Amino acid sequence: KPRSHVALLSGLLACHCGAAMRPKISKRLDPDGERNFAYLCTMKERSRSHVCAMRNPDGHLLDKAVCDAVKTLRFDHAFFTGLLEAGQKAIASDRDARDAEGDHLRNAITEHDEEIRSLIAVLSKAGGPSESYIVKQIDALHDQNETCKARLAELEGLAAEETLSDAAFDDIRQALTHFTGAFDRLCVEEKRAALRSVIQKVVWDGESVHVYFHGSVGAASPCEPFCEDSK
Repeated sequence: KPRSHVALLSGLLACHCGAAMRPKISKRLDPDGERNFAYLCTMKERSRSHVCAMRNPDGHLLDKAVCDAVKTLRFDHAFFTGLLEAGQKAIASDRDARDAEGDHLRNAITEHDEEIRSLIAVLSKAGGPSESYIVKQIDALHDQNETCKARLAELEGLAAEETLSDAAFDDIRQALTHFTGAFDRLCVEEKRAALRSVIQKVVWDGESVHVYFHGSVGAASPCEPFCEDSK
């Protein structure tokens, strides 16, 4: 989890050498009152510049370049909406199947409990070799119940994680439609999530930052070259 409260590309940004780059916060403040920071190659840091000597890009400039690149994307809103609706139907279908399986498991547990009670009543009156046979039946039903209960708990856990209501889908649909205009109004965590939704990785080569979008084929999309003098 990114520990910085300003760096947007933590976890996405990699150096040209292949190592991850982490934000290095400065004590100095920029004109807007925010802390200056640069991205530092972790291989450069560990090797003390012996293995990699990549210069550190200015964090605010690099974040802005990538955000500007994302905001210029032309989204096929009809395509994204179609995918979203298909996903919504798939989740609804999964929910119905899960509910049906849950009902079946609860009924099975109830039936097993009734059989166990009946067998216990028979066991209290039985004697001889039949006792061992009845005990085995009870144990088998108990094991089946434990398996059903474990699966039921798993289904209930999946249901608890499914937090996307119809209203949430509408919010996502609106966000896709107005992505560019809404982006600047997001908080840092929301911007990070938005960037991760469209970007696979970002690579810094010392002059330019290359953005690899999800689903892209071939070369990355380079942002404008940098002119800052970070070392």
